[in-house]
Amino acid sequence: SLVGSEMCIRDSSIHNAIESYWKGVLSHDLKPNRLYRECCVIGNEFKKFGNQIVNLKKNNRFAVIADNASLTGLNEFKLNNESDTNYNSIFRWLCDTLYLLNIEYDVIPADPAQFVNYDNILVPALYSASDEVLLALDSFVQNGGNLIVTFKSCFSDEHLKIHSDVQPYILNKALGITYDEFTLPVNVNVTFNGVTSAAKDWMEMVNTTTAKALCTYEHKVWNAAAVTENSYGKGRAMYLGTYFGEDTLLEIFKYFFKTDGFDKEFHAAYPVVVKRGINNDGCSVSFLLNYSNDTQNVICNTGSYKSLTDDAIISAGQTLSLKPWDICILLKS
Repeated sequence: SLVGSEMCIRDSSIHNAIESYWKGVLSHDLKPNRLYRECCVIGNEFKKFGNQIVNLKKNNRFAVIADNASLTGLNEFKLNNESDTNYNSIFRWLCDTLYLLNIEYDVIPADPAQFVNYDNILVPALYSASDEVLLALDSFVQNGGNLIVTFKSCFSDEHLKIHSDVQPYILNKALGITYDEFTLPVNVNVTFNGVTSAAKDWMEMVNTTTAKALCTYEHKVWNAAAVTENSYGKGRAMYLGTYFGEDTLLEIFKYFFKTDGFDKEFHAAYPVVVKRGINNDGCSVSFLLNYSNDTQNVICNTGSYKSLTDDAIISAGQTLSLKPWDICILLKS
C-alpha cells in the first residue's frame, strides 16, 4: 500500500478520517476505473522499456545562479515598495523564459568553482556578491562564456555594503556599460523585434561604453539603454536594465542564444516541451510532452530515433503528431 504519505499516490481512497476525500487510484467503491486503466498503461510501458529510461543523467550547458544573500538584500531594499516583485520574481522571469524556449538549465549557487561547467550563465539580481564571484564571472566571459545579468546586480558586497565605485561593480567591463541613475518607471515601454512591453518596478539609466544598445527606454526623458550586448574577450555579455514583459524577454533570448524556439534536433516550441537524458547505455533519450488541449506537430530535424512506446522509427524530416496531453519517448539510434 502507498497510503501513509501525502507525497505518494494512494492505491485507493480511504473511507474515514480527515483524508477521506484525498482520492486514490481506485475510488471509494474500489472498482477499476479510468485512472486505474491509465495506470495500467503506464505500468505496462515501464515493464516494456523502463530499463532504458532509468538512471538518466544530464549535462546541461546553461545555468541560472540562485543566491540567498541577494534574496535577503532585496527583501531589505525592495525594488518598489508599492509592488510585490522580489528576488524570486526576477529569478522566475529568466527561468520561465528559458522553459518556453526548451532550454534546459541547472540552478547553481554563486560558486566560482561551478562556473567552468557551463557555456551560458544567467544572473538574476545578484545584489550581493564578493569580489571573488564577480571576478570569476568576468573571467567566464573572457574565456568564451555567454553571460546575462539583470538590473540590481553587483551593487553591494557580501555584507550588503554598497560599493563606492562604478556600477555595475567589477562586471562593468565585461558588460560594457555603466550607470549612476535609477528610478521607478512610469509609462515607459521596452520594444525588441517588434514586441513591446511595459517597464515596471525598477529601471537603470544605462550608459554604453563598449556595449551595443539593443533597445532603449521609450520615454520623453528617460531614453537611456534598456538592454545591451557586449563582446568581451572570447565571450558575450548582456545586461537587462529593467523588468519587463516575458514576451519581450522571449524575443531577446531568441536573439542572444541564436534560437527561434527550436533546437537542432526537433522543430518544437512550447506548448511542446522537450526534456532529455543519457541512459545507462550512453544513449540519448528525449521526452516530447504536449502541454495543451490541441494536437501538436513536431518535426525531427536530424538523426534517427526509435519511439519506445510503439517501436516506430523516426527519421530526419519526419513529422511526429502528439495528441493533446500526450508524450513521445524517443531513443536516439
